[in-house]
Amino acid sequence: MVIMERTPYQQKMDLLGLQEHNLFEIFFFKVVHIVSALSTRYAVDDALDERTFLLRTVTRMTNLMNSVYTLFKTTKDRASMMILTRSIIDLNAIIVFLFRFVKDNDERALRLCLYYLDGVRTRIEFLKEPLKERDSRYISEEEYNATLCQMEKAKKADTVALKDLENRILSSPLFPRMHSGIFKKASWKYKKIDDKESYSWADLYEIACGEKKMAGFEQKYLSHYVHGIAISDFQFSSINETNPVFSLNICCTILNPVDQLIKEWFPNDYNDLEKEFKLQMGEKLLSRLSPDSLNEYLKRLDYPE
Repeated sequence: MVIMERTPYQQKMDLLGLQEHNLFEIFFFKVVHIVSALSTRYAVDDALDERTFLLRTVTRMTNLMNSVYTLFKTTKDRASMMILTRSIIDLNAIIVFLFRFVKDNDERALRLCLYYLDGVRTRIEFLKEPLKERDSRYISEEEYNATLCQMEKAKKADTVALKDLENRILSSPLFPRMHSGIFKKASWKYKKIDDKESYSWADLYEIACGEKKMAGFEQKYLSHYVHGIAISDFQFSSINETNPVFSLNICCTILNPVDQLIKEWFPNDYNDLEKEFKLQMGEKLLSRLSPDSLNEYLKRLDYPE
């Protein structure tokens, strides 16, 4: 294994008695703690409720991050970590686009309807495909019939959801100005309400990370792992010569702005939940750090001594 020189940042972590992955752990558990409490506090049985959508999507993101973390602690399989990281980046691009880039409430509500309309239409198309004829060697008649029944229920539910979403879109104050192509393609990434042109996923990555070069890296480099291109095999064979914390560091750069986004959307709850987390974290740190190191670290969190 190649021994890398310690950077000033890593040296600072050493001083604090922490390893590089510990920074991810702290940010990760902070977001999980806050989002879990908010999800219980603001539980709404409505997929289109904005704050519920935000919390649900962040939870999906942290679940994926937990899988990355599990791989880091066990196999350190770089390819698998990269594939999961790409999914995390997609979810981050969605919430940053909808909840920070889009400023108008009516526009956000419309885009959420289009987002789900796209999903419902896609699933309806999938459900049109007939189920493969039963092979008695692998599936019982009872299980096969249960699958057919489940598909029929999904079709009925999607038909109802489709009509509801279309009615919501038709009643939007923005609909009279909407280009017909937006509704036709359920284009929730449209650039202008009166134009069919849409933002690409690369555009959304750039909006989320604020830098074109990094957005290109996220789209192109990580895609090689998703699609099993040769570079993923190169990296697999040189795993001991690469930084296994790399995916966790990417997750960490996402968690900080996600944390700020949650603070913007739940300003009345955030400070108390953050303080609660810091008290818990402070106790854990106290058990393993020297007083000097602990004070230094708490300053980084703006925690009152």
